[in-house]
Amino acid sequence: TAPGPQEGPHNQAGAQHDGDQLRSDDDVLERLTGLADQAAVALQNAHLLERIQHEALHDALTGLANQRLLEGRVDMALASTRRTGTGLALVFLDLDRFKQVNDEFGHDVGDVVLRALGDALRSAVRLEDTVARFGGDEFVVVLTNVHNPDDVSRSIERIVEAVREPVIIGEHVFTIDASVGVASFPHDGDDYRSLLKRADADMYRTKTQRRATTLA
Repeated sequence: TAPGPQEGPHNQAGAQHDGDQLRSDDDVLERLTGLADQAAVALQNAHLLERIQHEALHDALTGLANQRLLEGRVDMALASTRRTGTGLALVFLDLDRFKQVNDEFGHDVGDVVLRALGDALRSAVRLEDTVARFGGDEFVVVLTNVHNPDDVSRSIERIVEAVREPVIIGEHVFTIDASVGVASFPHDGDDYRSLLKRADADMYRTKTQRRATTLA
């Protein structure tokens, strides 16, 4: 029989080249896999950070701004208002007799009503305005780019109408009302604390008058 082909230097070099190429491809694939893993971890961390930041600035029940975000939004709005010369108003709302809902139907039902009211308040204002859950059954709305008192009055009318919209849960219909107070920059205060204090006092005065009228 004829002797088989012998592996010469050229064939050996080719085999070595193929082996080096395979090892090189494996190294590249390993690096790409490592980079992909790092990118996935970084993306997960970014989403986690975003979620933590969102939770730190928003009310867990309604998704509205919390007190911390509210104060920041008011500070920014005040800075803009001072530059542009437009107005700003802080509207403080306290739900009337909401405790009866919790006492009679339980906190789970009360929470559903609060979420519905939060959604209604959001729909009643402009995108540039801020709706915050201040705590319990209290809400604050920041009205920006206000040009005259009539703008504030019309906005408050829409807000109150939104709160009064019936909330239907199963066979139960809840109609909620609210006592409202308002404070305007710069007439009633020139910073977050002073405006909030004035709006709260105005709301409390309104609530007291309504109670007196009811009892009369």
